[in-house]
Amino acid sequence: MNPFACSRRFADMSKNTEYILESLADSEGLNGVLASLIAVAERKAKSKYGDKVSANQWSRTIRRLKELREWCAEFGPGSTCR
Repeated sequence: MNPFACSRRFADMSKNTEYILESLADSEGLNGVLASLIAVAERKAKSKYGDKVSANQWSRTIRRLKELREWCAEFGPGSTCR
């Protein structure tokens, strides 16, 4: 068994993830991507299969994604701020 196979697999996964995120950002825009991530996090927070700790972590993630979305709307690409 190749001890480096796992690290290569993770490296490929990060490239794939980066490609997917770039494709989403190009097609939907940053606001659309953040809105989708918030929707996913909200579903995870309300999942009946998760425990209280997971729900709290997802709630914190939702709050931070919403803050990022507001910041990007004010200062990010496409904003009037230069």
